[in-house]
Amino acid sequence: MTAPLTVLCVTGWCRSGSTILGNVLGEVPGFFHVGELHFLWMNAAGRGSNNRCGCGAELTQCPVWSAILPIGRPAGMSAGRYGAVVAGRQRACVRTRHTWRVLRRGLDSPEIRAHAALMTRVYHAVAEQAGARVIVDTTKIMGEAALLAHLDGVTPRYLHLVRDPRAVAQSWSRLKDYAYVMPAWTSTAYWSGFNLAAEAISRRYRDRSMLLRYEDFIADPAAVTGALLRFCGAGDEEAPFTGRTVELHVNHTVTGNPDRFLTGPTEIRGRDDQWRAGLPGHAKIATLALSWPLFGRYGYRYRATSDGERR
Repeated sequence: MTAPLTVLCVTGWCRSGSTILGNVLGEVPGFFHVGELHFLWMNAAGRGSNNRCGCGAELTQCPVWSAILPIGRPAGMSAGRYGAVVAGRQRACVRTRHTWRVLRRGLDSPEIRAHAALMTRVYHAVAEQAGARVIVDTTKIMGEAALLAHLDGVTPRYLHLVRDPRAVAQSWSRLKDYAYVMPAWTSTAYWSGFNLAAEAISRRYRDRSMLLRYEDFIADPAAVTGALLRFCGAGDEEAPFTGRTVELHVNHTVTGNPDRFLTGPTEIRGRDDQWRAGLPGHAKIATLALSWPLFGRYGYRYRATSDGERR
């Protein structure tokens, strides 16, 4: 029988600060940040956005993921073919659009049962190899997040992470390594849809869920990290900060923001307002229109400025 394992699953939309938050938590003893685990198989097969682990090695050569990738692979099947099989199951039953179906029906098909069995084995294998009692998964694919409650020996904790959609749109406008760009209207449409799916999970598992704004994290990173440790049942551990600075070491994250490769002393900036100058006016208007009414629900507000613009 496998030992109980907590998986802190970060939900919400991309470019909301999950990579730095996950890497901070990964510095806490007993925590292991896997990055966006959903994309392991296709990325390792060279069919995803990038095939590098956070340690810099190719996933197939990484000491962690090279041991995990063969799990569940039938004898004689190539890694590329297996990656396609796993990705096919993911597309068929655990995409974000499937969130509500997974919440209602659970393991209602052979495909989703097979994927649940694989993820159960993978999470426990990672925990055993890393010596971790808490896995931090920043995938943000809500159909797969909803599946966590059906995995044997796994206790899910859901962190719904949100960020001002204008800051998210501005982040998506910048080309960075393997991360592509996305127009503001597209990023905000996804922001709304993915956050609605994250809310559905939080409503279903209220006692296991927590809402966090990225802006609140950067305002007081040590205090917020401490709250997250308590949320995961590790309140005896200390947040790994000296003031606003955390020492980041090499990690083993699967994809995510390219900043995941950064190591060394890292200061968490207290402001997240580059979008004010960096996001064009028409993009701000589109973002505000498409993010309503969640924009206000999460506590974001318009602010009148001296030039009359409302932000």
